Amino acid sequence: MKKLLLSASGIALLAGSPVFAELTPADIAAQLEARLNLAEGEVSYDLDTRDDGSVALSNISVGLSDDVVLLQRDGVLVFSAIEGGAYDVEVRGLEHLAYELLDRGEMIGAFSIESDDYSYQMRGSLDEAETSFQTISTRIVGTMVDDLSLHGSFDMTLEDTIISQRSGAGGTMRMEAGRLLSESETIDHDGVVMSRAVSTSDDLIYEIDWSGMPVLERISKFEAGEIPLVQRDDYLVISGISGVSESTQEWQTFDGESIIAQSTGASSEAAIRLEDGALTVQAVSGSASVKLAGSMLPFSKASLSIDGLDTTVTFPMIADGRVSNGAFSFSVDGVSASDGIWDSFDPAGTLSRDPASIAIDVGFGVGLPEGLFVRSQGMALREPPTIENLDINEVSISAAGVDLSLDGRVQFDNSNRQPTPVGAVDAEISGINGFMEALSEMGVLPAEMLMGARMMMGVMLLPTDVVDQYTSHIEMNANGEITANGVPLQ
Repeated sequence: MKKLLLSASGIALLAGSPVFAELTPADIAAQLEARLNLAEGEVSYDLDTRDDGSVALSNISVGLSDDVVLLQRDGVLVFSAIEGGAYDVEVRGLEHLAYELLDRGEMIGAFSIESDDYSYQMRGSLDEAETSFQTISTRIVGTMVDDLSLHGSFDMTLEDTIISQRSGAGGTMRMEAGRLLSESETIDHDGVVMSRAVSTSDDLIYEIDWSGMPVLERISKFEAGEIPLVQRDDYLVISGISGVSESTQEWQTFDGESIIAQSTGASSEAAIRLEDGALTVQAVSGSASVKLAGSMLPFSKASLSIDGLDTTVTFPMIADGRVSNGAFSFSVDGVSASDGIWDSFDPAGTLSRDPASIAIDVGFGVGLPEGLFVRSQGMALREPPTIENLDINEVSISAAGVDLSLDGRVQFDNSNRQPTPVGAVDAEISGINGFMEALSEMGVLPAEMLMGARMMMGVMLLPTDVVDQYTSHIEMNANGEITANGVPLQ
């Protein structure tokens, strides 16, 4: 039994370690030890060389703080040489692998992985490697037990899957799957089903592309305080695309109340990109809808839908002079709710039920400490970033008959304990009077509150030539004073 130290980074690297053209126990042991020598946990495994020259890896256990959390119960991975083929090494044993999840020695879950009609081959060298995995079906089945004695189970199947990987100075990995099917349920100690979910997603594609300093060298130098965790020439892109998806979820309380949600979604995309010292996260989705029913709801049936969603956030990871720039954008169109939802609080139809939309586009500058992260029993911020400026390029909201738009620029004075905003914001709003009158008719806004709101509008808003449309110019100075259209608000 071989024992090696493992960190969270090491666990991830074990699954995608490079390939060996000359497969020997020494090669495999050297690569594993190079990737599992980071403290914070422990991995044990058996590595055996067979008479035919193949190498078998089995009995893997993963521990954290001297407590085993993952234990392999069944299955052996066998690495054997391929004679006269395009690839050097073949991996067998994926027909069945079984594991247990432990908490202080008690089993809290178990899962198994089974692959049918598969091919897993490797070629290359220690410096550059390529892998290819294809399977008709990969199934993952598992169970979990929580502190409330609820028993959970899940069953996930990937159909028509292809995974390819190249590694060297940089690397790429790509996975394609024709369909993902998943089922899960939770049962209480009396055998009553408390939740159930069934979902399908078609035409999945996931990709990873990276380059930069090798991970082992990076972590070693970072822990020694020689380099920051992120460097400007680092490049990492993780992206995913999903086709049409459908799901049905059911929940039940201990009192017998229930709710059912059926959702559908068009294609969607997501990506995480680290490039030129900045981290960008993006998500784009087409139309999506959800239908709701059940005794837990204040209405018998209802539905929600959107026409599309697009959001992106970029945050600097490296100090770039005094101020490093980032950005955030978010837009969602065609947000609609069925009459069942509207009728629950506005049965008379007083408010406008037209589809809502939101659009946000802002830029910001932050002050980052050199290095940003420091290693001390885990990764932590060296010191908090400071907000330096905020550019409001667009904020627009259209909902319930009200249209609001904002733009402006604000800088922040960080010389005091609390940042002081200095700058100006322009606002335009329409439909606000009609909206407040509708709330008053519904009984949500009492007459005295309506009068107070209108008095505040008289101070902060200036009417335009258009009925029920107003503008406002809000200024903030270094003394902490705020004015609206020249009228002090403090």
